[in-house]
Formats: sequence, structure tokens, C-alpha cells
Amino acid sequence: MTDDIGRQSTPGSPPNRFLEWLKQRWVAILLIVLAVVFIIQNGIAWQTTTMSLLWITVTVPLWLVALIVFAAGCAVGYVFAKRRAARREQR
Repeated sequence: MTDDIGRQSTPGSPPNRFLEWLKQRWVAILLIVLAVVFIIQNGIAWQTTTMSLLWITVTVPLWLVALIVFAAGCAVGYVFAKRRAARREQR
């Protein structure tokens, strides 16, 4: 019997922890890599964009907007993950 890397493994051997961790989080890792590439590509050109929120209007670099949106998405994902873990713990 072989494991995911091709090494021989015995039926009672513990699974590779790194591979298990990677299998659970590959989508998140891929999204982070794509976000970083997007931010870097837009940071090179120094394009600016105008943003308005109610009565406030600002002109900021596009890479900064992408970084802020990415950070906000990470924060929201973290909060929802913590809430889900708390609900599972209560059961």
C-alpha cells in the first residue's frame, strides 16, 4: 500500500499531518495566492480609483482597495469560523 506521496505505508501507520492539513485548506490557499497575485499586478501600475461612502469621497490606489477588501473578507471568514466552532462545541 502506498500513501499520497508514493511511499510505502502500513495499514496501522499514522497519516501524514501536512497532507491532511493541505487537503482541508487547498481552496483557501489557492484563493490567497490569487488575491496576492491580483494585488501585486494592480500595484505595479499604480492605478487609482475613486470611492464614495455616504458623503466621503476618496481617491486611493487600486491595490489598496483590493487589499482592504481581502482583509475584510478574511476577518468575516474568521468571525464565522469562530461562531461555527462555538456552536459545535455547545452540542
